[in-house]
Amino acid sequence: MEKQSLSNDIINHFRLFFFDEESVDSFIKWLYASKEIEQAIGYENYYSLLEIDYRQPDNVYTAKQIVKKIYEKDKQGKLVIDQGISIAENILNGSIGLHDGCRKLADLCLADLCSDRNEYIDRVFVAYVDELDRLEDTNFYDDRIMDDVKKLLTSYGRESGSSGNT
Repeated sequence: MEKQSLSNDIINHFRLFFFDEESVDSFIKWLYASKEIEQAIGYENYYSLLEIDYRQPDNVYTAKQIVKKIYEKDKQGKLVIDQGISIAENILNGSIGLHDGCRKLADLCLADLCSDRNEYIDRVFVAYVDELDRLEDTNFYDDRIMDDVKKLLTSYGRESGSSGNT
């Protein structure tokens, strides 16, 4: 069976699963129910994901590494960067609050710094979260955070007025 490019549905499920925004149970159900996934990712990758015992945390980590490898090979992009873009776009289109989105970008930055991925989400979001936690009135930072969200999108070739997920 010849592999084909990943659909937006597969890309989104992979990204959500990798970043714990989709439960393991939901991911497994989707994996078994999807009619396109075997053909899209190939027999070996598909059965590697199916044979994992997802009840074991180490095995979930292994599944996430398989997902990451497939995602990045197909998209020729980086999962962390795409997640950062998605969060930034969701901040701009209002589907996620500014402060919650800033926290997600900070978490993403910290996870990236603790890995071997060599990807980049600006550390400024970590500093903002420190200030948001420390101060009672944080409105002073809102315009600055929004400007940095727009800069993040621009740095990855996205227009800061765009909306929707990657």
